[in-house]
Amino acid sequence: MGKMPGIQLLQVWDRMALIDKLQVITQLFEVQKTWLSARFEKIGSLYYDTRMMSKRAWQTRATCLPTTTERKQILFEIRPKSLQEPSIWDYYQTVLQREIDATKNVPRLPKQMVVLCAPTLYLPTREKNLAALESCAHVARYALPSDPLICASHLWHNDLHDEKIFVDPMNHTRITGIIDWQSTQAGTLFENTSDPGILDYDGPGIESLEKPTLFQNYKELFGTEKAAEIQLYYSKSLLVAYRRLTQRNPSFKKTSEFQASTAFDILKLSRRIFEVGEAHVQALSDPAAVQQAGEPASPPSFSESDLQRIESDAEAADAGIQATDEIRRRLGEYWPEKGAVQAQHYDETKRLLKQIKEELVHELALDPEGRTVFEQFRPFDE
Repeated sequence: MGKMPGIQLLQVWDRMALIDKLQVITQLFEVQKTWLSARFEKIGSLYYDTRMMSKRAWQTRATCLPTTTERKQILFEIRPKSLQEPSIWDYYQTVLQREIDATKNVPRLPKQMVVLCAPTLYLPTREKNLAALESCAHVARYALPSDPLICASHLWHNDLHDEKIFVDPMNHTRITGIIDWQSTQAGTLFENTSDPGILDYDGPGIESLEKPTLFQNYKELFGTEKAAEIQLYYSKSLLVAYRRLTQRNPSFKKTSEFQASTAFDILKLSRRIFEVGEAHVQALSDPAAVQQAGEPASPPSFSESDLQRIESDAEAADAGIQATDEIRRRLGEYWPEKGAVQAQHYDETKRLLKQIKEELVHELALDPEGRTVFEQFRPFDE
């Protein structure tokens, strides 16, 4: 593997002027248009012919490999139900069946990083996971889009952060390359990340693509508050500029519209149930949400008590998400993103997590038995 020319955008991004950043994201958009120009006939990872078991296996079978440590001993290999060319629905059916089989067979379900679980908040169970997945399997067919533009398969990079992008050291507005393609695959356009990760806007939802304006009384702010307001304005301006570019392209425009729908939420969350939890997935499968997604002929049937339980679980999971967000805020740079922490921060992160754990046990009013359950589901180890 050759060395990527240039320097990481990470080294200069924070010092670049807004106009220069606009040039960079415009180039990113042009790069994505290039990816859009190449279509693949199938969905999945790319392999050299010599590494495939056989061309027949490639043509007639959809294979989903384990994606977590707990699944390593389980081989998932599901053939399409017909001899015809596998469809997007076959692909989704395969993925959902993998999740269902994993839920039934793994000795221990993965701990959740998004929802803080506790007896006084929300507790996941294998039965609730299965119920949510089976509901999704029932409605996913009707949630899938039919537009060929956004159903086309393209090779895409979904993690475009500043450490993955390289630029010319003498001209920071010229992109020289992008690294970390090893986890990419050819997949349907509507599944891909619309906004590059470098556009790290963290503010209220954007409802209009009009040019953003600064907070009316921002001049009355001082110090860090004023700096934060200006930074929010810059990041919002970049995101709006990028989205205005994408609106000029029919494929991108239709993708962004679909990704704002309930149907997309159902499809997305059904594949991330071990990450975001089953409570919200199940809530999206109730008849009212399903109707928004496409009005299937026979939506899942829930009793009044089922609907009350689903609503209660979703509210409890929301409280768990808020608790996790508060932990993330308190940890700041020490937050273990994706479960990993920088080596130089390891000891301090452990100390802070232990301190926060004791405070949470007190705040949640957990008795000894409740504390044991809390520690069982807690994703951190000190």
